[in-house]
Amino acid sequence: MITQDRLKEAEELQHKFDSAQVELDTSQEQLEEAENDREKAELQQKISDLQQELESMKKQVEELTVRNLKVYDHQPMLQKAIDNSQERLMIISPWIRANVVDKKFLQAFEKMLKRGVKVFIGYGLGNEDKNMSEADSKAEKDLEKLARKYKNFWLKRLGNTHAKILICDTKFMITTSLNWLSFKGDPDRKFRDERGTLVSIPKNIDEQFADYRKEFD
Repeated sequence: MITQDRLKEAEELQHKFDSAQVELDTSQEQLEEAENDREKAELQQKISDLQQELESMKKQVEELTVRNLKVYDHQPMLQKAIDNSQERLMIISPWIRANVVDKKFLQAFEKMLKRGVKVFIGYGLGNEDKNMSEADSKAEKDLEKLARKYKNFWLKRLGNTHAKILICDTKFMITTSLNWLSFKGDPDRKFRDERGTLVSIPKNIDEQFADYRKEFD
């Protein structure tokens, strides 16, 4: 079972990390304005200490078996899954859009397929073809071509899914509000509140994978 205690632990650690990052940013600004050598030396030492503390906490966050993800955490995790999956990858996403499934994505995706990774993509929410742009339609067709080319790629239009799931081997599983294949969560764009939960407990991951795997039969 995924307990609230684990999520609370993750939230507390993330809060400490965020606070230390704010303190580091403030110290770096103060260093730029420092007027004497003593003040500069003290700030440089403080910055060094904070950087080490942040690096240590970052490793602790990554080692947590359950943790929350913010909107900008998602795209790096998707890329990590595509680059590092060895056995299986599953993506459940209502929509496929060209702003995510672009040339760079497709190149990395095919490279993964060539490694022999078993890939499952389930998508579709109602009859949305009339709302798709030409570029979006091409993105879907590009994935269909890869599904015909590689026997280890299962692409299925589910037609009724609101789920947003990412599963990478037994390394991690993310359940989220973010549509994996239609929204990048780019920090350069206007903020959108999307949140997810990452789980790295193999038993939970296997159970979720088996449940969604049946949709592809």
